[in-house]
Amino acid sequence: MKACALILRTRLASRVAIAIIVSGLTAGSISNAHVPPALSGTVLNTDNAGVAGLDIRVTPIERDMDPVYTTTDNTGAFRFMILQGHIHVLDVINGHNLLHREVVDIQKRPRLVIKVAGAQ
Repeated sequence: MKACALILRTRLASRVAIAIIVSGLTAGSISNAHVPPALSGTVLNTDNAGVAGLDIRVTPIERDMDPVYTTTDNTGAFRFMILQGHIHVLDVINGHNLLHREVVDIQKRPRLVIKVAGAQ
């Protein structure tokens, strides 16, 4: 009977220890999790109205990687959820016309307001 009780206590202690270790790892990994950089913004015309349908191209300059694209919504807003690297060239394009280009450090400026002329 003592041996059986000892085995049960040992198993219970092991489960508690495992639960504590797992919960510790989970809490630590959540609190120290690396969140990939994101970039969002709004493109406005000279009348401060959002411009829909513009292509936004973001190209990382820190690595030899392909650009990623999105299009502004009906309010002129755009969003890139996950980007590689921190320094990017951002282009605002209307058809074949480059309306705006800037270098962006998304760690310092994750949200942009871009004014462009010649877009309605």
